[in-house]
Amino acid sequence: MYGISDLAPSVGSASDFVELLYGELYNGDEKTQAMVGEGIARLLYAHRIPEPAKVLEELLVLYYHPSTSSNYALRQCLTYFFPAFSYMAHDNQAVMQQVTVSTICRLGSVLKQQTGDAQTGATQGQAAQQIVAWADPRILEAISAMNNGSSARTTVRMGGYTQLGVDALKRVFKASPATRKVLVQTLNKLALDESSPQTQLQQLFVLTRALTQQELFTDMITRNALARFETSLLKLLDIEKIDDVNLESWLEEPEMASVFEFVAMLDTEEDEQGDGNGENSSDEDTGGWDGGSDVGSPERPTNGLRLGALAVSSAMSVPMSLRSRSPLKRAREE
Repeated sequence: MYGISDLAPSVGSASDFVELLYGELYNGDEKTQAMVGEGIARLLYAHRIPEPAKVLEELLVLYYHPSTSSNYALRQCLTYFFPAFSYMAHDNQAVMQQVTVSTICRLGSVLKQQTGDAQTGATQGQAAQQIVAWADPRILEAISAMNNGSSARTTVRMGGYTQLGVDALKRVFKASPATRKVLVQTLNKLALDESSPQTQLQQLFVLTRALTQQELFTDMITRNALARFETSLLKLLDIEKIDDVNLESWLEEPEMASVFEFVAMLDTEEDEQGDGNGENSSDEDTGGWDGGSDVGSPERPTNGLRLGALAVSSAMSVPMSLRSRSPLKRAREE
């Protein structure tokens, strides 16, 4: 099997060759499109292509794009490729986990092109559920055990999968209203368990609590989904109720610094942007096939972000410029 480095000299650098392949992915001729898609999938499967995350995300968007609904050869190829790639090895699945959230956000814009009776493929929520399944390490372990005729391991590598939830929650704050709902529903589909790293569960709880207090959702279904996820996190953290959470101890953990800084930045950006209405905001990446980026201003609530329900008695380890408006500092002062 030839790799990019073997083929690139005929057309220039490796990056030039990748761009050439990308260009043919968007070819209007379905036969050419299917052939190039299969070729790229084979190169990915054989670990012969650089920046696999970028290429894998492009194939995922291509797979769900309404424009390829009639290209049965391409879709059939990718239908076999994604699970085969994801469940072949942990390294492969790590790449799928890396692109899961960004792909779901991009699909929010892509799938707007199919509505009502014209819908010919999966919805954003259905696509999200399928991609999350490909990223689930428990399925990989079960398939591996079945193929080897052994019992599935009790300890599963959940770090990258749990990080997927952290990434999803961070994107919720700036995503479009429709994508926000899909991401929140996706959180419960993760079905996290005791194998999930403790620090990442704590990160998820802090972000979930911050999201709950921003009151971004008006529909009961999404609010209940977020509440269920928060309850499941408390159970996994072996905490009976929210008032029992000891944020002070979490603040001392270096691995938690980035999440607390993220929460503080939300409050700082809110002050800078004022009380503008963000209903039409979106951070969905629509680059590549779907016609360029369409990034709007993040939606911000008029109420300040507070973690007042949590016990806080020390300042966050964030830049000095953020501490004056830190929601944790405000909660402490109250």
